[in-house]
Amino acid sequence: MDKLKAIVSYCYDCIKNEDILEKDISINVRSKAVLYPFDSDPFIFNKKNHRVNASVNEKLVKFHEYVLPRDFETYYGYPVLFYFNEDQQKYVLAPLFVIEVRFIRENDDLLIEKVEHLPSCGLQALNRLGLRSEEIAELGSKITTIFKMNISNQADLAKRCINIIQYETNININEKIDPTSLTNNQNISKKMTGGLYNKSMIFAGENRIYNFNLLQDLDELRRKSDLEETSLAYLLKCENINSIEYKTLILPYQANEYQIKSIQSIFNNALTVITGPPGTGKSQFIMNLLINLFHYKKSVLFVSHTNEAVNVVSDRLNDDFKNIIIRTGRMEYRQELKGKFNDLLIDAGKIDNREYEFGCIKDIWDLIIKCREKLITIDKLEQKYEEEFSLYHDKKDTLFMNIDIENTYDDLTFHYKKVLKRKNKLMHIQLKSEKKEGVKTNHHKYKKRSKLLSKLLKNLPVSAYKIISKSNKMKKRFN
Repeated sequence: MDKLKAIVSYCYDCIKNEDILEKDISINVRSKAVLYPFDSDPFIFNKKNHRVNASVNEKLVKFHEYVLPRDFETYYGYPVLFYFNEDQQKYVLAPLFVIEVRFIRENDDLLIEKVEHLPSCGLQALNRLGLRSEEIAELGSKITTIFKMNISNQADLAKRCINIIQYETNININEKIDPTSLTNNQNISKKMTGGLYNKSMIFAGENRIYNFNLLQDLDELRRKSDLEETSLAYLLKCENINSIEYKTLILPYQANEYQIKSIQSIFNNALTVITGPPGTGKSQFIMNLLINLFHYKKSVLFVSHTNEAVNVVSDRLNDDFKNIIIRTGRMEYRQELKGKFNDLLIDAGKIDNREYEFGCIKDIWDLIIKCREKLITIDKLEQKYEEEFSLYHDKKDTLFMNIDIENTYDDLTFHYKKVLKRKNKLMHIQLKSEKKEGVKTNHHKYKKRSKLLSKLLKNLPVSAYKIISKSNKMKKRFN
């Protein structure tokens, strides 16, 4: 029951929030969006769960009166990108970072607080700045990492995030981005230069019309106390799943290791959820999955709440594999079905002279897996080498600073052999002298020994003295 509720809630949240990050707001809109009427940013770069008293501002009170009966979600965005939208022929604002907030009543006060812990990147603003989906996903990951750092100063946190966006885009920053000193008291006008402004806004999150009924259904499902009695519960009953052992996969489109494992997981589980931000290859994954389900004689119903998502997959697949997907839905698609079925019947009657040697594909796949295992082993060894090499250099820098210890070692080894020879000679003379003169050595032997020692020290290189001196200092420090 808990798993089912979690799945339904996850789908609800995904669909509910997906439109919000892609929004821009016309500067002429007064009811659905207002400039935040205070001088500091309380939600994006302020990590504390800060509450703002909205009762003291008429604009915020009217905005709340607008969104409350319509059950709209409320969002806060900062800073804002100002530009002219050529398609809509109007001047608009798009927030660079967005976070969900909510209005709450406490005694007679109307308060605003944030719902989410971390903000998200505004897709509309970043798209406008020329970033592709995969670039936005990578940038979003970097920004999230910065927000998770232990940076309490709002200005420092904002500076780091803006610097990353500046590095990736040609953004015009028309006002200094300072979360503690917003310029919301200055109105937006069409005469302004396009670019980023130190302003923030509160706006209503209204979902697209084709999501409305789906959200209603999901909301009703997640409130049910008898989900295990619905047809949805069948998804988690694995006893009826005919598990397929590890099979050779056909991958006509690029796939990474995680996507390959996910395809295998789908064959062996009643329900598999694949998630990922824009640009991470979900469409290619779906195409590879459909090809393999087709190969293993599985029937597939491929649906989406947007036509665009189905178009991307079906158009590409049917270009590469004729009539592998039969598209339905709108009237024009249904009218084409008769012709497509006729094409299938004609193609089925044709003799295909091409040999379909799946065994050859299997041999190639087995070879790929074998090579992959070797590559993983090599990669692990390289990582271990890099770790050890880095550790060695850290210790070397700590102990010997800028001394070239490797060459010094070779030099010392060469001279050490000379030292050993003279030491042995010295001991030989000492023993010989002791035999002649008894237990104590005479003054003549001492002078000879001192002479040999001074000769020995002259053979040591300068670098050796540095190391000896360094070692003596370190011994004193530790003692």
